[in-house]
Amino acid sequence: MPHDQKYNLQLGKAQFENAHFKEDFNDINQWGEFLSSQQPLMSLAEITSPSVAPPPILGNSVAIKKVKDQIRKAAKSQFPVIIYGEPGCEKFTVAMNIHASELSRSGEFIEVSAQINSDKRFQRNLAYALMAAKDGTLYLSNLEYLNKEKLDILITLFTLKGLGDQLKSNNIRLILSSIEDLNYRVNNKFSSSLSLYLPHILDIYIPPLKQRNHDINIHVKYYIESNSQGVSPTSISVDAVKLLSNKQWPGNSQELERYIVRLITFCDKQHIGCNEITAFDPTLKKQEKKDNNIAISIINGDIDKFEHTHLSVKKAIEYISYNYHREITLNELAESSFVSASHLSFLFRSILKRSFKQLLTEVRIEKAKSIINNKPLSKITDVAYSVGFGDLSHFEKKFKHLTKLTPRQYRDRCRKENKLIE
Repeated sequence: MPHDQKYNLQLGKAQFENAHFKEDFNDINQWGEFLSSQQPLMSLAEITSPSVAPPPILGNSVAIKKVKDQIRKAAKSQFPVIIYGEPGCEKFTVAMNIHASELSRSGEFIEVSAQINSDKRFQRNLAYALMAAKDGTLYLSNLEYLNKEKLDILITLFTLKGLGDQLKSNNIRLILSSIEDLNYRVNNKFSSSLSLYLPHILDIYIPPLKQRNHDINIHVKYYIESNSQGVSPTSISVDAVKLLSNKQWPGNSQELERYIVRLITFCDKQHIGCNEITAFDPTLKKQEKKDNNIAISIINGDIDKFEHTHLSVKKAIEYISYNYHREITLNELAESSFVSASHLSFLFRSILKRSFKQLLTEVRIEKAKSIINNKPLSKITDVAYSVGFGDLSHFEKKFKHLTKLTPRQYRDRCRKENKLIE
């Protein structure tokens, strides 16, 4: 069962009913009292207070070992923490693990999401959470959804006199999360407020699954075991896991878990092999034969993967990784690789099984997909220009050729997965 179905909300309704609204406030304690008795009570589902142990941080990759180490260090400190990573990465799980690892905290883990539509309800949720999180953790999630009004609310909070001292006196650990580093994704005004009033902030970056492909095996086995619903756990073949590892997971671990739950329900068998997976997801038949790993590696900056490739090809790949967003000619690429244009073209076709232009297009489309995955509200025109396409119609044609979807269809799917549209 996905973790968002396991919560037992234990929020004191009486505290809502007895609280008084207060527009003017000077410190965090006053701010924690400004609930309006004249307005309907907020939905308890808008604030998360899990009563179960946090799920584990899955994986043995170097990147995940670093995340686990950062969790241990964060738990030993009193500093606020910022967690960032792509949609569907384990930001909530990391936040819960920090809270659970702190033996000095006996209070609740309280989450307030910026994704709520109503600015007023966001303000009221935040106010109640400041009271409910005493001796516990206040987790402000999905900060990428901050609009101007919510931003002003948070800036007001972070500019309150003595906020850091009062959080410390109330023993409240503050954790924030966003899909990107707040210095880049969220308004600079908010970042400045954070730096000014909470100067010592720890940051934890959770890499996407595509950068820790070998962890997928552990994720798959855990999701199968935890979603077996009381019966003997379903087993899965090694080849089937490899097939799943070749699939793109723009929604990361969250998408993978949902996929496994549906797969188990569809198969209704005690063992899952490649035949069961391709029957459930026919697109994997084509993906199994198609090699997009080169473009993905270039986008991720994983140039070491080409360590044993022809030196001129490696230099060309490295050049593309830094310059794909601008116009590149074969002659320019050949010059950077210390080889003739004709010979470089031959090397591309014989080693990479594609032309220079084909690889450049694949890289640009993969980058465009990554931008849309991370920022589902992006304008298609902006995405096209940012990855090196000067003509929108050409971008749309190439995008559909490689993904079988138009850019807008792909963006709509990402928005739906992130619950930005119905």
